[in-house]
Amino acid sequence: MRHTCLSVTVMPFAFPVEKTGSFLSFADALVAFYRKVQQRRLERQAILVYGEDDFLISRIIARLREHLTESSDDGGEVQTLDGEATGPDDVLALVFASAGGLFQTGSRLFILHWSPFPLTKEKEAKKWGEAVRSLPSQTFLVIGSSPLPSKIEKVLSDYLLLLPVVSPKRDRDLVEMTKMLARQEGVRITDEAAQELVARIGPDSRSLAMELERLILLSDQKGPITADLVAESVPSLRADIFRLMDAVSEGRRGDAITLLNELLVRRESPIAILYMLARQWRLTLQARLILDKGFLSEADIDADEALFRQAVARIPADWQDRLPKDPRYNLLKQSSWVVRRFFKHALRMTTEDLIGGMQLILEADADFKRVTDPGDVLFLLISQLTKMPAHTEKRG
Repeated sequence: MRHTCLSVTVMPFAFPVEKTGSFLSFADALVAFYRKVQQRRLERQAILVYGEDDFLISRIIARLREHLTESSDDGGEVQTLDGEATGPDDVLALVFASAGGLFQTGSRLFILHWSPFPLTKEKEAKKWGEAVRSLPSQTFLVIGSSPLPSKIEKVLSDYLLLLPVVSPKRDRDLVEMTKMLARQEGVRITDEAAQELVARIGPDSRSLAMELERLILLSDQKGPITADLVAESVPSLRADIFRLMDAVSEGRRGDAITLLNELLVRRESPIAILYMLARQWRLTLQARLILDKGFLSEADIDADEALFRQAVARIPADWQDRLPKDPRYNLLKQSSWVVRRFFKHALRMTTEDLIGGMQLILEADADFKRVTDPGDVLFLLISQLTKMPAHTEKRG
């Protein structure tokens, strides 16, 4: 039997970077697969879409439903089965019992989701696969499932068309996924806006898609979705602290004060703001110390993604071991996109300024316990941080 499992090179979203090309190559492969579905050039009539990300699985199944029924004048017959109440034998009974034979004029599509996949023994998986391989003409079966045991995956690859799905883990993958979802809706989102949305939402495919839909409505499709629209419409303390740190590291006092005021107006906790600013400052100090050691250069920081990651990987292991064990406070445990941003902050400041700034942050923490309005303490702190000597020299 020819093995028709879709290989790792067509996984639509996440992938082992060291073995494959860019994320766009995966997106292109999925588009090519959809085209193949539209043209009915499929080796098998049963497709199994499986992985850990239920949202992505449901998204792919929705597209398959669209393509498998679009050529029928009546949209084709579609039955969505209850995965909890419908077992493997029930599926076979339904599919073959309702076959129209010579009188069938349109396509028929059966959809269900199993979690976990109910067939756990190789012998029963093989028997079921042999039956599914003989689906009636113009009848298709699309199944969504949680990850398969490797032995079951191997057996089913002889009978079904397998589409393994892995959710994105890296920020860059999430950005590309966001842009692809926007294109599917006929809307353009800038790269900066997609990055801003990922920074605000995090690695949650479903939440990213929901926020993207809301942004599309807000933009009224009058133009591309911009980073400014994302910043205005998707509140996120984590992302706004990054913007605040951008302004502070560049000595833009007015912008930094405005950003802080916006956070306080929307009732963000002053304690949370100070805590996250302190964390950003510590990570920037780590980046500055790495630069002082000569482990990375400005050219490395400006290089493309692959070269930047290689440069970071060359930082001596004994020096990496000196960083905090807690990943929240370890610069090199952050995502590549975030690490690069901290290095850009560090390029604008000296080690002395960062140590002095940390002392100011500690003093502000102590002042919180003695004042009635901690917001005033934060305004003073931001004013002091944007007046560091390095900033003064740049303005001069």
